Parts: sequence; structure tokens; C-alpha cells
Amino acid sequence: MGDGLARFLLFAFCLLTLAAGCAQPAGGVRSVEQFDVQLALAPYGSVQVREQMTVRFDDSGATSFERQVDDGGRSDGIQDVTASLDGQEAIEGSGPGQISIDPGDRLAVRWHFTPASNVTHVFELLYRATGVVEIQGMRGTFSWPALPAQRPYEIGTARLSLIFPLGTRILGSPRVDAPGWQWANTAGVVVASKTQIPRTEPAVVTTELALDAEPMAEPRWQTRAALARQLTPAFIAAGLFIVITAGGILWAIHLQYFRRPGDPDGGDVAARREVARGLRLSGIVVIVLGMLAAALVYAILQRYGSWAQSVPASLVVVGVAFVVAGVWFRRRL
Repeated sequence: MGDGLARFLLFAFCLLTLAAGCAQPAGGVRSVEQFDVQLALAPYGSVQVREQMTVRFDDSGATSFERQVDDGGRSDGIQDVTASLDGQEAIEGSGPGQISIDPGDRLAVRWHFTPASNVTHVFELLYRATGVVEIQGMRGTFSWPALPAQRPYEIGTARLSLIFPLGTRILGSPRVDAPGWQWANTAGVVVASKTQIPRTEPAVVTTELALDAEPMAEPRWQTRAALARQLTPAFIAAGLFIVITAGGILWAIHLQYFRRPGDPDGGDVAARREVARGLRLSGIVVIVLGMLAAALVYAILQRYGSWAQSVPASLVVVGVAFVVAGVWFRRRL
């Protein structure tokens, strides 16, 4: 028993050590010494983003650095992506001085460079996000994640600049969802700065705009979000209907075949055995159907929120209930 416990503790220690190693900043990143973000809001609700990151690498094993851009679901898409490394424009590729771009749900840009010890690189990223202003009557809300959340590195100094179109009227002062940011307004540019930002601290900048002088159309993501809220009761009702109907079917089977075990009025044993077997098989089929439906709904209706999975989830629940009922009825033979 003692040897077994010792082996278990040793195994757990190895797992914890491996997890701690995985939690360290990837690619030999020591720290991001400077992270500058410039947000230039353009008419018609798009924003031109310029990011410049000064990154210190502490070993010669680092060959790349990656930046993932998550818009938080508050844009219609990211386009016009360009990048540079140490002041030199980079082209797409996997060699030193080149970049890899993955324009999926989250834009991912990876810079490649020659490995070297104790070296500092400057990474610059430019892109344009469309439909970033949420419309509420004549008021618009601009909210953008200026710094990546849950990043594997700390930031020494961050500087955030907001540039608005000429004639834009700002309703209130811009704000960041984390304390300690110092704000200044220089030549019409709103600037916020902060030092010693831990890796777990996000930075989402938000500001309200008056749209009387610069009308904007409602972005697609906002329209989809409103439609998702309207469809949520229908998704929930459909799921409940499936579960309640299945419950009624099981109750009817119980009354007809398994009300009183051994009672000849409840049907013969062979019929009961066949019903129990049919329930188990039907349950397995319904579970598989529910999983396939979940994948289909995710591919087609993901934009309408997680409640769209109510129907596939109800199918899985019904399938499990059929299997359990079939096993239970079989034991009552």
C-alpha cells in the first residue's frame, strides 16, 4: 500500500510539474516590455488598429511569436491584415522574417525569426475591424479588447491611443475595465497608459459616441444578437416539448406493459422483453441523432447563441432516458 501511494504521489508530482511548465510563456518570451495600441475609429463604424509589441526573449530556442485577436464577438470581421518585424514589412511564409496568418474566428498572426539568446524584437500588426459600434438610437458604444486576455506574458508598459473622426462628439470619458490606467488628452487624441500589467489582467476600452452628426448602420453582429434573444424562448420551448413528449411516451409504455410485473393483463414476457430491447436501441439511435444535430446546429446556428443547442441537448436527454428505461423495464421481467 505504501509503495502504491508513493508511486501515485510521484506520478501526481510529475503531472503538476508538466502543467507548470506548460503554463510558462511559450517561445522563450521573457516579457513584453512595451505594448502600444492605436485605435483610429473611422466613419461608418470601423476601426483601424495598429499594435506594436516590444518583446524580450531570454533564450535561443524561440523562433516565433504569436498574437491572437479576439474581438469578443463585437465586430463584423477583421480584414486588411499586415505586419512587420523590426521595422521590416513581413510577407506570408514560414521562414525567418515572415509571418503566418490564420483568419479564422480569431485572427492569429505568427512572426518567424532566427533564434538568438537575449534578443529583443519589435512586432507590428495592422488590421481593420468593421461594424464595431453598437447602435442604440442616436447613441453608439465602441468597446474593444485592447490587450489580449489570458496572455502567457506580463506587460511592462502599455499605451492606448484613441483617435476619433473629426466632429465626433464623445458622451462621457473613455474607460478601461481595469484600474490604474492614467488618461490624458493631447491634440485631440485620447491616451491611456499603465505599467506592470499582470498576464491575467484584460484591458477592454469602452466609449460612447453621439451619432447625430455621424449616423451609422447597425452592425450585423448586433442584429444577430437581437435575433438570438428573440429566438431563445422558441429554442427552449422546442427542447421542453421534445422532453415532455418523450416522457409521455415512456409513461404510456409503462402503463401498457410494465404496470404490474407478472400481471397477464400487462402483456406476456416476450412482448415486454421486445419493448425493453426496442427502447434501448431507440435510445442509442436518438443519442447519436442528438450529437449529429448538435454539430449541425453549431455549424449553422452558432451565431444565435448557446440556447440554439436546446433541441440537440433534449434529444440526447431523451435518448439517455430511453436507454435507462429499457434497462429498468428489462429488470422487471
